[in-house]
Amino acid sequence: MTTSFRQVFLQYFGSIMAASLLLCVISSCEPKFGAKGRVWKSTEYKELTTAQNPDDPDLKICDSAYYFGHFSHSAIWFVQEDDKMDLFTIKLIPKNKDSDTIVISHVNLDEWIPTVPYYLRKDSTLAKIAIFNQQFNRVQAKFEVKKDDLTFASRNEESGVITRLDLAKNCLHLPLWEIIAFHKLQYEEEETWDAPVYHAWFNFPFELHTKLMKRCGWSAEEARKYTAALSTWGGLEPTDAKSSIKLENLRVVMDEESLPVSILNDTTYPMKKYDERFKKFKNVIYPRETTLISAYLNDSAEFASFQDPGVYNKSIPWKTELGRFKNPHHEAKVKRTVSKNKKKSECVEIELEFYRAENKREMTRLIFGGIDISKLDTLLYEDANKAKTQMPMGIANHSFTQSYKELSKPGNESADSPCYAMLLDRNDKWLNSHFKGIDGIMLHFGKKNEMDSDGPEVLHIWLLSFERHALVGHFAIAHDWEKYRKTAAK
Repeated sequence: MTTSFRQVFLQYFGSIMAASLLLCVISSCEPKFGAKGRVWKSTEYKELTTAQNPDDPDLKICDSAYYFGHFSHSAIWFVQEDDKMDLFTIKLIPKNKDSDTIVISHVNLDEWIPTVPYYLRKDSTLAKIAIFNQQFNRVQAKFEVKKDDLTFASRNEESGVITRLDLAKNCLHLPLWEIIAFHKLQYEEEETWDAPVYHAWFNFPFELHTKLMKRCGWSAEEARKYTAALSTWGGLEPTDAKSSIKLENLRVVMDEESLPVSILNDTTYPMKKYDERFKKFKNVIYPRETTLISAYLNDSAEFASFQDPGVYNKSIPWKTELGRFKNPHHEAKVKRTVSKNKKKSECVEIELEFYRAENKREMTRLIFGGIDISKLDTLLYEDANKAKTQMPMGIANHSFTQSYKELSKPGNESADSPCYAMLLDRNDKWLNSHFKGIDGIMLHFGKKNEMDSDGPEVLHIWLLSFERHALVGHFAIAHDWEKYRKTAAK
């Protein structure tokens, strides 16, 4: 157990006791769905000043109303629209005269609730990896005024400022969630960004979480057990040293080829004004003032940790083992696969190997699959951070941030998702990517210029660091990818 883990664990211990008390109430009777019109209120609601949250990366890109705490709310309500908990109306209750009652209607909450794909429920190790990483990776969905997702009860000042509102289950333990509001600003003739204008943290109702798990197919006992386990970091960590990962329970391999990989770690990663890397650069503790990827590939790399209720803290550094990724193998294993999900999705899996030392004494394998490459963006190198496919580590996760429409799209449910990304050792043992310093994968194709328009298509693979503070790996595979697109189209 690392020093940083002990510090984080101690902070979480109090939440375990609180969860236990709540579960005593919940377990006194069989959970039943609530009635139409029932209001579930946040049990705790927090707004933090800039002095209370000094390492907040949004301070670099925020609207002045955010910085000075101009708008204020007292609670968030989840109002049932039906007896089966299919849909909710979410209300943000105003606290001062400048703020408004913000309303999001017809919201299904299922995809914020961690679950295990149906096809993995008999594999206890993969099931634990799925639900552990779904809780400890962010799920954030956007609602926009221009798309009529977001309305206001009156015409107070706030209603004329907010253009987007995000609901997020943050990547800590239950019951910590967040609400973030934005105002669209322009910094160049055609360039805009969503400037944070309001941010609050709240406790999602424990009883509602248990009922939503039951609604998603868990028994009452299972729903209570998982709700309790997710209230502490280590509650479902699959640490059984005897368990090897059985990838065959995720997919069937149709064919495999080894492709050469261009390793681009001796270059800098892109960081455009107002993108995620730009605002989080302040919370890179070591190395300082560099975007050279190779500078991060050592066990001294540290980032601000993420602490209750969902804030960055540079005084408690998050240590990593990024030295594991210093020496990549120059070939990738690329496979066409058929998922074990209900849809039998035909996808692509890619495996990269890394070594801490040249003598290959310690191998780390990065395996990610369930990818439909026909859906990947084609981007310029400098626009890489705009890639839509930013895939968290784990199984059946959604992207870190997306529109609510994308999150809730039919056929996109976590319960049947073919996607996965994980670190394994040479013996197929699972490695906790959070401790190694990797939070996910970013994928896109590169745009061709006139000089190479007839050349092979290039797939770019980027490694996202802990909390996506930096990009800590860049690899390119030039290949004729058309047969993989045809696979996905079947």
